[in-house]
Amino acid sequence: MIKAVFFDLYGTLAGFQPSRFEIQSEACATFGISVTPDGILRGYATADAYMAEQNAVMPVRTRDRQGQREFFAEYEKQVLNGCGVEVSTDQAMEIWRRIRQVPYQMERFDDVLPTMDILKQ
Repeated sequence: MIKAVFFDLYGTLAGFQPSRFEIQSEACATFGISVTPDGILRGYATADAYMAEQNAVMPVRTRDRQGQREFFAEYEKQVLNGCGVEVSTDQAMEIWRRIRQVPYQMERFDDVLPTMDILKQ
């Protein structure tokens, strides 16, 4: 008998609202930069791999303020590179600051509750 089932939260049960693309698009528009959904998806794949590598060496949360700024500037550069957009480190930091101002939350996907009911049966 199965007693427990575990799920990954992000991308399986919930996602950002507004989406990562919408957040990036809004922030980048402030700087006259346009991005695409596929490009942002590619960019986040690369940037998230970079985050995992960096967290293995020295977790971002334990870095000093300057170290965190440098990390997130590089992270944003990698996100935008997925769209073929190259920006300076300073501009990437400004875009990241704008992104942090966009309110967002995790929101459950519409099909989660009906699917859980089916799985209980």
